[in-house]
Amino acid sequence: MIQFKHKKTGELITISRVRTYINDDGSKKNVDLSSKYDLNDYDQVIDDTNYSSIHCTKAPNDRL
Repeated sequence: MIQFKHKKTGELITISRVRTYINDDGSKKNVDLSSKYDLNDYDQVIDDTNYSSIHCTKAPNDRL
């Protein structure tokens, strides 16, 4: 789930269905697929992490 913060009010929202479009100039545009929020008014919250708390295991049927 992705968190977004409103640019003016500071309201935090969490959205699970987001599509990101990358333009020819390299800029990104996020779109809420449920059409509940206009994400042009929000900035994506990005946490700095090294992902060390994520634990993954291999399923028995995985080939690689």
